[in-house]
Amino acid sequence: VTIGAIIVLILFVVTVALETEYWWHYHSYTSGNTMSQAEVLARTLGQLANLVLGLMLLPVSRHSVLNQAFGLSFEQMLFAHIWLGYSLLVLLIAHFSSWYVVYHQQHLFPSDVLEVPMYFPTNGQDKTAGRCSDDWTVPLATVTVFTTLFAVGVLAHHQVRRSNYELFYYAHHVFLAMY
Repeated sequence: VTIGAIIVLILFVVTVALETEYWWHYHSYTSGNTMSQAEVLARTLGQLANLVLGLMLLPVSRHSVLNQAFGLSFEQMLFAHIWLGYSLLVLLIAHFSSWYVVYHQQHLFPSDVLEVPMYFPTNGQDKTAGRCSDDWTVPLATVTVFTTLFAVGVLAHHQVRRSNYELFYYAHHVFLAMY
């Protein structure tokens, strides 16, 4: 382990800590104080997943400025990419699990998971008013994430990569739909 790798790790931990602090405590959500802690947690985890997803690209570029600035080899950076992928998987599972808790608290689970249009957010109306959400992206994003988790997560397993590299390689391009 090099000093450069330790510096990059410290910078990553500080970035995640500051992002968590911001999204959990300081971000001014539009619905004011009516948000449950589960919803704030779900939104915070989603933003952390966005952060990790963006950072996953840095280690796998062969001529990254990070490699040169911190004296890191491509193999070390590839290791970071793999662990960022595992972190993303954990964050995504926690993110949609937190949303399922929010849906359950509002008596909308499991009906709202893939409904178009959804009941949540209710935009200030009671559920008896019918589906009143103006957000059509959540069911599409849910299907996209599950597809991407399979394509990139399962097909990135080292046995698949070793036995059929092209399947591994092209499956990784599915992330473009998610990113």
